[in-house]
Amino acid sequence: MPNLRILQPAPAHDKPLGTFGNRRITPAELKQSSPKRGPGPEASVSKQCVDFMETRGWRAIRMPRGLAQYGERGVVPYGEPGQPDWMFIKYLPFKVGGDLRTSKMTETIFIEFKQPNSKRKCTCASKKRCTYHDQEAWRVREQARGAVVLRIESLEQLMAMEVWK
Repeated sequence: MPNLRILQPAPAHDKPLGTFGNRRITPAELKQSSPKRGPGPEASVSKQCVDFMETRGWRAIRMPRGLAQYGERGVVPYGEPGQPDWMFIKYLPFKVGGDLRTSKMTETIFIEFKQPNSKRKCTCASKKRCTYHDQEAWRVREQARGAVVLRIESLEQLMAMEVWK
């Protein structure tokens, strides 16, 4: 298996690291795009909701997006622009004869957690990629395919939706 590791921010210089979409990424851009932040209100909401879903039989899968150093090939992006933070999967049981087994069918919910009362704004004018529009486009595209995609600000909001039952 090839050597795969998460790319750590590199010292700023102008030598391109790799491509992201159709443009080259430099170490300075990589460092700028991944600021170090401590846990905030969004992390608290995320933890509460993930714990809640897991205790009800859902499998929680974190869906990060970023860049990875992939052997000698350079930087390789992973994830999709605008994808949610988490995917939750629940395996559906079925009976064969009298035996209860797990089927190959699942329920899937995608959830983007936001801090309570988030005042998100479009940043298209200030930079090339706008996270706000990327997330909205991903949500609309996947919902058109039949996916359940939610934006959750609190555990109470998730509980009221009853999608987890």
